[in-house]
Order: sequence, then C-alpha cells, then structure tokens
Amino acid sequence: MKIHLLIFTLFLFSCGNAIDVEIVKQELIEADKQFSQLSLEKGKNRAFLEYMDEKVTILTGNIMPIEGRTTVAQQCDNQPNTSYILKWRPINATASKSCDLGYT
Repeated sequence: MKIHLLIFTLFLFSCGNAIDVEIVKQELIEADKQFSQLSLEKGKNRAFLEYMDEKVTILTGNIMPIEGRTTVAQQCDNQPNTSYILKWRPINATASKSCDLGYT
C-alpha cells in the first residue's frame, strides 16, 4: 500500500510540473508582437534595450563585442534611431520539449 501511495504522489507532482510547449510558443509569439509594437511606438533602440538581458553581448562587423546593457545604452545614445521603421509580424514559433530554448 505504501508503494502505491508513493507512486501516486510522484505521479501527481510530475503532472503539475508539465510544461505545455504550445503555450510557450504562443507566449513567444506574443512577446515578439509586443517587441515590434514597442519599436513602432518608442523606436528600435528603446525596444531592444527594453527586451535585452542585462548581460547582453552584441557581435557586429569589425569591432570588439559590446557587452552589457549599460554599454549598449551608451552606444544607442551615440547612434539615435534612424529614419527607417523596424516592424515585423512573427509567423511561427519553435520551442524545445523542455521549453528552455525557443525562437520565432
């Protein structure tokens, strides 16, 4: 009887921790839409700064990597938004089974 109770308890806890990949995909698409909308409203620099991680590393052409949100913000101050508009619509999202990696 004790073994059945243990198995049932483990089953209940494992069911509660299940991650629905389809929900995560929809969350990724929604985040991307919000990112695009913020870009339209406040400019691309503000949108990128809002969504990037504090420990961001940006790799570009023939210069050293730019590391950290503060450094990126300083670069954005030196290079204000240009006249082009950054706008997109995500059409698909993919997420790993464990939902620790995903992209649109």
